[in-house]
Amino acid sequence: MPLSEIAIVVKDVLRGVRYLFRHSSGPHLPPPLPGLGTLTTIGDTLVHRLADTVAGRNAGEGAGSRVESALRDLATLAGQARDDVFVERFRSATYVLAKEVLALRGVGNALVSEYAFTSAARSPHLAKAERNAATFCAGVTLAITAAAPVNLIDLPEPCARDPLSLSPNSAVACAIGLATTAWMDKRGEVAGAECLASAVEMIVPLHARMATAMGAPQPMPALAGLFAEYAPFIP
Repeated sequence: MPLSEIAIVVKDVLRGVRYLFRHSSGPHLPPPLPGLGTLTTIGDTLVHRLADTVAGRNAGEGAGSRVESALRDLATLAGQARDDVFVERFRSATYVLAKEVLALRGVGNALVSEYAFTSAARSPHLAKAERNAATFCAGVTLAITAAAPVNLIDLPEPCARDPLSLSPNSAVACAIGLATTAWMDKRGEVAGAECLASAVEMIVPLHARMATAMGAPQPMPALAGLFAEYAPFIP
């Protein structure tokens, strides 16, 4: 899939996430995430664990603060009304999270192309998934893992034996999954916090399950089911 088409799908996904934010709160609905306070608690845990690990891997000064800022951006997006503001802030926050997850995996950032986010445009690909957050997550995962630049990298052993589960794109997809799961835990149950208690520990098994889903005859439904498991509020 050409990068321009991937960008189109990503932009469409961002519109869908905006739709979810707008339709998960309001006077006509019950309180959305038992507050975004639940997100703050989960997000704080993720921030500290991720920041500590980043520091331990010598990922550079300021990594923790960048992750914290990104998570807090995601936490406050529900109040954004202007489309361009939402898309820009969501893109930026997700981009930062993806970079830090890549750093934890010891993978360079060359393949996390800013262009894939900023050059995004309209697309009908995910129109039918408008009300299903899991399907949007699946769509963005497929879009990212389909990016041609990943195929140009020679992954070192043991990554070369299992390029999907340890690929840079898989790390990006996990970053998106972590970010969305945090603010999608509508019921505020302990399970959500447990899943995010250690981002690093979560990424490895999630990679393996993503590899299985991606190998399914119909990867979109398989991935949607996987993300639905981590976002129990999904209808």
